[in-house]
Amino acid sequence: MSLDAVSDSDIVEALKKLVTDKITPGTFVILDGDTTRNYYIQFAIQGDRIFCEAVSNQYLNSSDQLTVEQLRVLENLGWREPEHEGQNWFRTFRPLEAGDYQAIVGLVRRAFAEVYRLGPRAPLVMKTSWEGQTIAPITRITFASEGHRSTYERVVKYAVDLYGDSVSIDPRVPLVFVQHGSAVASLSINPIGIHSSVVDFYCLVAREVESTPELLKWLLQQNYRSRFGALSLDGDGDIVLKHGLVGDTLSNEEMRIVIGLLVDLADEFDDKITEKFGGFTAQGWAHR
Repeated sequence: MSLDAVSDSDIVEALKKLVTDKITPGTFVILDGDTTRNYYIQFAIQGDRIFCEAVSNQYLNSSDQLTVEQLRVLENLGWREPEHEGQNWFRTFRPLEAGDYQAIVGLVRRAFAEVYRLGPRAPLVMKTSWEGQTIAPITRITFASEGHRSTYERVVKYAVDLYGDSVSIDPRVPLVFVQHGSAVASLSINPIGIHSSVVDFYCLVAREVESTPELLKWLLQQNYRSRFGALSLDGDGDIVLKHGLVGDTLSNEEMRIVIGLLVDLADEFDDKITEKFGGFTAQGWAHR
């Protein structure tokens, strides 16, 4: 969090970014009026609206709690009383044009001044969910959110640290390829809810394998027995070994272990599949 007070225009720009971010759950803007007393108002996205919370007494020390009169002012400004334990006072906004954002900031200023009694121009400190993120060097990739961008950048860094020149990337989409032994592991960084991403690890096992009931049953049996990853068959007859991890908490060591296991298992399965059901191993298909 920056210790510098933000201007109204800074807040407006942050709220606009909050609205336009494609992965809406989990993004936030928090305005702190007094961090010592925990007086804050925060924003998130709920459907097509901005969901706004003003801190309630359950999160304040007894000496800092709002009086009945102060709570009545907050209600008159449009916030609703918490409906369950753990909830703050809340309301929603649906800004459609520039003036709507200015109005939101004006109302928030009034709440800090009239409810939390901090003064009409009290300095506010802003924290956002995307603060501190760096711009990806490959600007052709369209990221769904700042969290998506951050995970991609971290995965690329880990991959290069671990495998150096064996790493290649796709300049158009968030895909990373790692040559490991005789196999290639593909890492796809996909956005999910709560402003997060999942890293899907793929390793091509076999190609041009005919889909039969016997093959599908065999794949299901292997997946049932396996403690790691899952085999899947796509419409082109490719069999892929997959494993997924939450990207937000993925570590360098976890990635190294997963890629190693993925390649080892792919190497174990490819001959079994082609000998039993036909087709080509991934390596054999590449060298036809």
